[in-house]
Amino acid sequence: MSNKRKITESEASTSSADSTIEIKRRKTEDSIIPDVSTSDASNSSINDLKTELTHGKVDFGLEDLDIGGESAQDNVGKEEVETPSQDVTPNKEEIETWAPQQINKFLKKKSKELFLREKDLNIIKDNWIAGQDFLLLTKEELMRYGLKGGPATRIAFLVEKLKVEKQAIQTILDFRYDPKEYIAVEKAFSDSEYCDPHGVVKSFCEHVDKNMMQWDSKEYYSPYCALIQASAFGKSRLMVEIGKFLPVSYVCLRKEYSNGYPPRCPIADILTGKKKLNYTTELIADMGKVYVAYFCAVFDLINDFFNDMNAEGLAERWIQKQISKESSQDFWSAVEVKMREIILQLPSGTKNPNEPTYITELGAFVSQYWNLTRLCLERLWRIDDYEVKSRYLFVFDEARILNEKIEQTWSNFEWLRYAMMTLPEQYHNGRVFCVFLDTTSKISNFSPPNHLDPSFRVHQKGRKLFPPFVEVAFVDLPAERLPQSLAESSLPQHFFKFGRPLWTALHRSGNLRSAAVISIATSKLIGGMDYNSWLDKKKNGERISDLECLGILGPRLCLDIVPQCELAPTLTASYMRPCFYINDARTTIMTGCISEATLAEASAHVTSESQGVGLVRVLEPLINMMKEGLVEGGYRGEVVARLILLHAWDRACDALPSLINEESSNWFSRPMPLVSYLKYLLNYKVYCDVICKMDEDDIKKKLLKAYIRFNHFVAITYTPRPRHILEALKRGTAFVCKRNQQGTDLIIPLVMNIGIHGHMSLENISYVLVSVKNYQKSADNNYFNNATSMNSPSNVRIEQLPTLPFLSLYMQFGKVAGVDEEYNIPQVGTLSRTTESNMKEIQRREKNEGFSGSLPRKRKCESNSEDSEVNNSDEHAYRLSYQFAIGLFGLTAYGFLQENDSGNQLLNTVRQLLVAWRDPVDCQTDEKKRFLVQQMQPMVYTSEEAAISSRSQSRSQSTTPSVKTGVHPETRETESSLTTASFDSREQKLIPNQQKFEADIAQAIEACKMFQEKAAKANVVA
Repeated sequence: MSNKRKITESEASTSSADSTIEIKRRKTEDSIIPDVSTSDASNSSINDLKTELTHGKVDFGLEDLDIGGESAQDNVGKEEVETPSQDVTPNKEEIETWAPQQINKFLKKKSKELFLREKDLNIIKDNWIAGQDFLLLTKEELMRYGLKGGPATRIAFLVEKLKVEKQAIQTILDFRYDPKEYIAVEKAFSDSEYCDPHGVVKSFCEHVDKNMMQWDSKEYYSPYCALIQASAFGKSRLMVEIGKFLPVSYVCLRKEYSNGYPPRCPIADILTGKKKLNYTTELIADMGKVYVAYFCAVFDLINDFFNDMNAEGLAERWIQKQISKESSQDFWSAVEVKMREIILQLPSGTKNPNEPTYITELGAFVSQYWNLTRLCLERLWRIDDYEVKSRYLFVFDEARILNEKIEQTWSNFEWLRYAMMTLPEQYHNGRVFCVFLDTTSKISNFSPPNHLDPSFRVHQKGRKLFPPFVEVAFVDLPAERLPQSLAESSLPQHFFKFGRPLWTALHRSGNLRSAAVISIATSKLIGGMDYNSWLDKKKNGERISDLECLGILGPRLCLDIVPQCELAPTLTASYMRPCFYINDARTTIMTGCISEATLAEASAHVTSESQGVGLVRVLEPLINMMKEGLVEGGYRGEVVARLILLHAWDRACDALPSLINEESSNWFSRPMPLVSYLKYLLNYKVYCDVICKMDEDDIKKKLLKAYIRFNHFVAITYTPRPRHILEALKRGTAFVCKRNQQGTDLIIPLVMNIGIHGHMSLENISYVLVSVKNYQKSADNNYFNNATSMNSPSNVRIEQLPTLPFLSLYMQFGKVAGVDEEYNIPQVGTLSRTTESNMKEIQRREKNEGFSGSLPRKRKCESNSEDSEVNNSDEHAYRLSYQFAIGLFGLTAYGFLQENDSGNQLLNTVRQLLVAWRDPVDCQTDEKKRFLVQQMQPMVYTSEEAAISSRSQSRSQSTTPSVKTGVHPETRETESSLTTASFDSREQKLIPNQQKFEADIAQAIEACKMFQEKAAKANVVA
């Protein structure tokens, strides 16, 4: 019996056993992932698949692609072009060489499948379409040639399908897939113990239950919501875990040749329209019925499955039957058989799917199956006092493929959403809901704003969509043991524990080395591409996109993206940026960066000069995004300060020998002495002076033996205490202080007195306090206080009295009054007797001579109330004893910015970042347009700036008049011209009376004088 034999209506109603045998007979030659039970077996399977692909033995659903690659030049003028008989899927280059005759022959072979008539083929033939033209065909262009809408749609869809299929094949032929990675992901997904300390499972169930109770077709369009979150947060695993408590149908619609996990579900071809469910019906017109048949088939199988088993553990056995390798093929084969039977029983309906009566008929049909299922579900019990009886959840994972349109009007997702309208509503005992998951889809795919929704019902009739769920709080899951020393915290097995659960799950699987985990993280940062191929393209001159720039720099610089920015949803979808909030209108998407050392390590590899594309290339798009207001640069240049501090860190790491030999998996996460870091931060002259000054002081010289470790920043919303700084040190992060934080902008942790192998505790924690200024057109007249007393722990409120030396960095990128050099070390002036006495006592204590006076013996304090007894004199003495302050001015103090890097590209890039404010004038490249934009904003720009632009225009265009900003063109620049303007009687009434103003002012002054005289007389009498 042939695989291509059509199934008639009578044959579809025969016994399901025969149908099951027929379905099982089909071999899944095009399965997405080879069997990876063992490494050797995996390699063998993949090599076999690669061989089959090369020789065209794998069926990709394009059976007739047996056209050869004869050159177009050799066949011009021939009436008939014979093609080779070898069954090889043509690539883009081959198709481009096809002559019109080859295109005609190819379409003639496909005419039966595409329902093409002879006159349709003649139109293509008459327009003399060759291979290059064929690859560029669209529906609109084909209709201009004279084709009707149907044939034009099908041919255009075939063109897109050919291109997509070939790209998928080429990906496998490139053989970038690593079997060990797949085994590790599979093991991490299936075998690792599920940890939910924050109750995400229960929270999501409550979210779904609330939506179920509100499902009413008069108010809502369809019973579904989207689960929106970035990659590696555990969305798919969350659904499987929910399936242990709540009955769930889980379908993964991953693309056919993807090597991701979970693998593609066997029923995916039918649910995505790639395979016809019934050969007596048309594929495109009946996708809505296909999804209705799917719902009913699952309900029918539930009845058979649940009635024969005990209620205990029933839901878990149901989900495992769908996803386990041993039973999933049989399960979904049974679903397919049921669907083939049910679709023939559905009401025929009308050609208009929006017909309300047709939806009602389908809904009544679905309700028959649901009512039986509902009774079966009553056998389930409670879990954690949460009611789960009589509820069912349909989950569609990797659902972006549903947005690929079968025809130009509706996509599969729109057909599925239409079919979901037939699910029973709340007042009809309906407890059925659907969830869409996807890592690389925008929120607009599944929960678009109402005004962008393609459905007429949503857009015009005001029906609502259920809100998405984003609170997937699987970050920093509890670990068996946290690092105790600085060296231990730098090892990958420890910093993998921070951030998303994927990193530590992959490492614990035992199949991947640390370097492979970093490699996976690097690929995800650039949108899921193969890093080596991406790197080759960038080094050959391809521009780094805005999304790639933000994906790479975000995890380290903690970049702030505007919530209404159109890039925000894409960054969450494809570039690992977490989503924290979506408003009801789905127009505001708040995203951010979390402290994740794994991504920071991967990001540093990409920006490395020796291992990646280099920092300058990645920074170029950031300048424009800051000018356009898409990225916040900070009012004082904080982003530039973070950039300088991190780049110095990277350069210092490159100079260190590797602590462990594992292919650079922790190259940028290792600790180092503070002295080594300062060497690469400062130019050598400044560095030598700073080190010598430190060494002169018996207390502050302890900073020379301090250690530092950080490779990224995280923004905080509180004033940190020593315990927070200790935690940051273990994570390898530094703080971006809260908005309007008093005294400092950045805090970098230090550890002292214990080296890198000692046990870290509060007694060993110090810090670098960084104050950032960016006075470009004025000077900081309060430099000394800003660099010393303001940038101190007592003023910042970290702790009232420091117990260890700390470093205060004052980074001023502009001017400072009275300071002409590139750096300054503030000197202590005249001291009071009390302060001088207290400082001597502190020195005796540091020499282990003990306290002889009443100076408080402060340890690390954890609350401001504990510091209440400290007076200002004590604070002053402690600060002067322990603070080492450095003032850095301009950009010349930073050594790496002065090195000759092909014309000082990095220095020039940093200078552009410092002035990359949101300014529409700077976004204009044409001088005339810059001038016109200035004139549109009176009083915003100075007259001098406008005059400069005006003079520039007059040189290029003599007819353009010179006009100053903020002054009407017809107004002369004299005081009399501004006061002698003529107004009619109506305008005159709108102008205040100048004489009345002057009289009021004089009267107010006189009244104040009289009040003071009376007050003086009253004081005399008293």
